[in-house]
Formats: sequence, structure tokens, C-alpha cells
Amino acid sequence: MKFRWLVALLLTCAPAKAQTPAPTYAAMQGLTAPYATPQDLACITGASNKLIRVLHMVITAQATSGNAEAVFTIIKRSTLNSGGTTTALTSVSYDDRNPPAAASVMLYTAAPTTPGTLVGNVRGLAVPLTATNGSPSPIDLLSGMFPINDFTAQQPVTLTSTEELCFNFGGVAVPSGGQFGYGFEWTER
Repeated sequence: MKFRWLVALLLTCAPAKAQTPAPTYAAMQGLTAPYATPQDLACITGASNKLIRVLHMVITAQATSGNAEAVFTIIKRSTLNSGGTTTALTSVSYDDRNPPAAASVMLYTAAPTTPGTLVGNVRGLAVPLTATNGSPSPIDLLSGMFPINDFTAQQPVTLTSTEELCFNFGGVAVPSGGQFGYGFEWTER
């Protein structure tokens, strides 16, 4: 009885249990020429059995002349695009003990015939175009908006297999010699 207060104090000062990091994945596509007057260029799609939290969406861009900008928008859709031609990007786990990725990342090489239902624009940014012979710098369109270490903010989430976040070019003409590269990083719980 004498030391009950000491036991209570020690129990309240015990270190918190360490959280297990969420399985983390990445997928990327190097510089490639997009289809004409592109809209959705590359999308990450959720999964019905996982919470997909997108940490980073990175773009690189170059054109023949450089010294210009191209406006990219990250959009969220509540239903998937249909039609068009896609290529699945390889999802790479940061830890080989993780299960295979549940989310999927697709690159559009031909425009979707029917866009999915637009929820809204998450963020837009004018990205500098580097000259073709230059070295383009990657730009994270989510950087600063959803800082990873700021636990009061949330990263964009796809909750179902019919939701997706996409890089969108707005249907405008691609600058001469335009090539874009894409990168995604996400966690799954």
C-alpha cells in the first residue's frame, strides 16, 4: 500500500508502444511522351480491403525548347475511368516482408473514352519544363500540402477500388517534344 503511488506513477510514465510502420510502396514511370491533348495521364486506384494513403505524387517534365511551364492538376475521381489504353506500373514494396500492393497505378497511353466521376481538384501546379537535353527536376505536387510528419494533416486517401487520384493535364496541347515522368508513393493499412 505504501508504494501504490509509485507503481501508479511508473505505469503512467511507461513509454508508449511503438507503432508498426504501415507497408509502403512506390511506382514510377520515366519520361515518356503522352497522348495528344491529354487529360488523365497516370492514376493510383484504391482497393476494397485497404486504406490507401498517398504520400507523394511526383512529376517531371521536359520539352524541346524548355523555359516554359505546364499546368498539372491532381484530381480525385469517385468512379474509375473506362476505355483508353493503359499500362500497369510496377508497384515496389519498401520492405520485402510486406504483402503485395493492393493499390494499382496505371499510365494512360491513349485517352480514356469515359472519364470517371470527378470529386474535385486536389491541387494544381505550374511545373517548369526543362529543355530536352537538360535534366528535369522532380516536383512533388503534394509536398508542403500534406507534410508526413504533421499528424494534424491528412494525405489524400482512396478507400475503395473505384476511387482514384490522377495527374491531369486539362486536355490542352502538349508542348513540342513534351515528355512527362510520374512517381507515386503510398501506404496501405
